[in-house]
Amino acid sequence: MDKKLRVLAGMTSTIGATCIAAAILLLSEPFALAASSCVPSPEIQTAVKARPTADTYGQLGDWFAQRKQFDCAARAFASAFRLQPTSADVAYLWGLSLSSAGENEQAIAPLKRAIGLDANDIRPHLLLATVLDRMEKTTEGEAEWRKALAIDPQSAVALDSLSRNMVDQKNYASVIALLDNPGMELNRSSAQGRSCAPRGFE
Repeated sequence: MDKKLRVLAGMTSTIGATCIAAAILLLSEPFALAASSCVPSPEIQTAVKARPTADTYGQLGDWFAQRKQFDCAARAFASAFRLQPTSADVAYLWGLSLSSAGENEQAIAPLKRAIGLDANDIRPHLLLATVLDRMEKTTEGEAEWRKALAIDPQSAVALDSLSRNMVDQKNYASVIALLDNPGMELNRSSAQGRSCAPRGFE
């Protein structure tokens, strides 16, 4: 795999970033159970070896996520996405796993892929905005919060996060305009404590 990546690195002068990302994805090796510290239960391990499909890799990712082994979950979901590259859900779970493992920079690409596959799913927009805020890319993060609000104008997470960013920028007029919504308080109360993350990631 290292040799393949070195070959790809030498192609950067002639191949665009998008093409390189696609090439890396195609060259990705499936999840290697025996060669890693990511060891699931014997039952899951047997299932993956018997049927190495996107579904079984997804189950493997869920298993690791429920045990807070997010780096292992990310590898499993990456393998699932390699086998099912049209699944927005798998791309989102891949990005979510990377983000939960603290790999914010690496989480951006699969989250953008999830958005590209299903632009109307609010979850990758919310998570991408969160990741960008963590990386102090506030302008890019604000764009994602606004995209989330375009999908759901009553999203408590997007409203709260965007308004906090505006307060930090001392943009109080925009905060007032954003929060001047009669239904927002009810929405915030009903949404409090609710998460769009699957079990294991909360």
